[in-house]
Amino acid sequence: MEENRGARTIFLIFWVIGSIFWFMIAVISGDIKQSLIHIVIGWAILYAFFMISDLIKKNRSMD
Repeated sequence: MEENRGARTIFLIFWVIGSIFWFMIAVISGDIKQSLIHIVIGWAILYAFFMISDLIKKNRSMD
């Protein structure tokens, strides 16, 4: 992830808060393992989205 400015930073802050909230709900409900799997999948999707976004921006700047 090359750039981390503006909207991306706000998005990451909300994603972190959401992950913490999701984990707290899992602790209350007792389903921590399944919740952690969901959080990891979400972070992987987010990371992949940012990587693809950066690649698209890089390709556009080369043209």
